[in-house]
Parts: sequence; C-alpha cells; structure tokens
Amino acid sequence: MTQNKIQLYGIGNAIMDIIVDISNEDFESLMLTKGSMNLVSEAVQSKIFASIASQNQSLASGGSAGNTIIAFQQLGGRSAFTGLLGDDELGEFYHTEFRSLGIVFDSEFAKGKSTGTSLILVTPDSERTMNTFLGVAAELAPNHIKNEVVANSEWVYIEGYLLSQPETGYPAALELARVAKKNGAKVALTFSDGFLVSGFRKELDSIIELSDLIFANHHEAAVYTKNTDTERAFQALKQRVSNVVLTRSARGALIHYHGRDYDIKAFPCNPVDMTGAGDMYAGAFLYGVLNGYSPDLAGKGAAYLAMKVITQIGARLKGDIVTLWKEAIAL
Repeated sequence: MTQNKIQLYGIGNAIMDIIVDISNEDFESLMLTKGSMNLVSEAVQSKIFASIASQNQSLASGGSAGNTIIAFQQLGGRSAFTGLLGDDELGEFYHTEFRSLGIVFDSEFAKGKSTGTSLILVTPDSERTMNTFLGVAAELAPNHIKNEVVANSEWVYIEGYLLSQPETGYPAALELARVAKKNGAKVALTFSDGFLVSGFRKELDSIIELSDLIFANHHEAAVYTKNTDTERAFQALKQRVSNVVLTRSARGALIHYHGRDYDIKAFPCNPVDMTGAGDMYAGAFLYGVLNGYSPDLAGKGAAYLAMKVITQIGARLKGDIVTLWKEAIAL
C-alpha cells in the first residue's frame, strides 16, 4: 500500500445510534411492537424522544457501512467514508467521532436538515426495538461521491440499504461502483437485508455485475438464489461473483476468495443483541485480507469479533479491538 493510499472507501446512510435502557412499563406506554425495526417520520421520532428524555442514553455514530468502516479503521486500516449529516448537534458529534478515529470524512453539513437517527430501545429482557429516521442521510446522491478519493482507493464498500432509495441512494451506489471500476478499485457489496433482495432485485443485480466481493447472510442468500440449502445457495452466488462471504450465524461462514473455499467455524456464545454482527464481520474480514492475512485467518478473526459484538448491547465493539483480533488469530 502506497503512503496515504485509502484501503477502503465506504458510502452509506450516516445514522446516529441512540441507545436507551427502558423499563418494560415505560416501553409499553409507547405502544410499540417489541423487537421490531421501523422506519419512522421525524415527527414520530421526536415524539418518542420527548417521552424518554429522562432515560439514560448513549450515543454512537453508525449506520451499516459506517459501522464497517469504523471496525476496519480501528483494526488499523486506512479508510474513508461518505454520508450526509444535518447541521445539528448529532451531525457534529458524528463528524467529530469519525475524524477522531482517523477516517477520511469530508461530509458537508446540510443546512436546515436533520441528521438521521436510530433510536434503539433496550428492555430488561435484552430485546431491542429500533425506530429509524433517515433524515438527510436519505439524500445521498451521485454528486456526493468523492471521485478523487475513489481514485486513491484499493476497494470501495457499498451497503445494500442504499438500493431502497431509487432516486438518490441507488444512483449513488451505482456511480461509486462505476467510478471504482474506471480507476481500478475493487467493489464490495453487502446485501444488508432480505427485504432489499426481494424488493429491489433489479437494482441489486446491477451492482452485483460490478462487484468483486459480496457479503450475504444465509437468509439473504436464500432469498436471492431461491434456494434454502445454504451450500447450494453458496455455489449459486459463486457463479455470480468472484468472491463471496456467506455468514450462517451459529454455523459460521462459507467463504470463497481468490478461487478457494473456506468453511469458517463460529465461536459459541450467548447473544444479547445481534445488531452490527454483519457489519463487524465485513469490516474485520476486509481488514484481514487487505493487510496480509490469509482468507481463513481473516474469516476467523471476523467471526471472533462478530461474536464479541453480539454478546453486548450496541453495534460498536467495547474493549480493545486490536487485542481481540490478536486473540482470535492466536486461537
């Protein structure tokens, strides 16, 4: 890697995670479905915020691609990110945190717009209910792609959630993939969610055609290939893209990288919050293969860090991520 060369440039919905511990009684007063994930309006989000203002809250900048880029950077990679922020306190928090981590992030603040938020309500039974207001993040468009950063990047990373925004996010994802190809950078795509695979198949296929690596979990792979047998779905994905990472929760992951297959075992644990497992796996795997680790070791490290994430609340891994990576490699 040449000096100052960006290893991984990601784009995605810049979302501020706001995690709130809430009693069952207070949760019931909100009339929400426990464990649900909902896209809500700014008015609805503000109403919920007002009702829980006195509750203990913690903030973490995130979003799917944002989480992946953070993990990659914290492990020691060199990364960049593009996402839209509002000119509010949350936008300033998000921007400051990314810059403090050393991530190249030159996003402008959209005047009069609100930063996207994901309100994560955690009840005593460890169930998490998530309400997401995309805010200005939904306006990410092709003109926001930093072509000069793409030209200086080895890989670009695209979150599938963008494909659900046909007028903005999808064209931005397609533009990034095309510019990457023109500049010799490789393209990684994460499917993100089964509903995207089924509801935006045409958009997904157009990005897959330009991709060098895809990340999918077993449910997303089944929906895409129309095959519930994970091994057969894996074989089908290999026919579409030269490199594939298919995660299978407690059954580990199947990886096809540079022409070889690997069956990576999972690390047993008692999960309390599945948020961010796939984002962490992608960031850690890419860090590994882009920094001299073999695909099987990269997969092992990614599996270990993903396990650590799901045994805590929140998508940002607590503790020294570099030390945890070294622990995994030594096992």
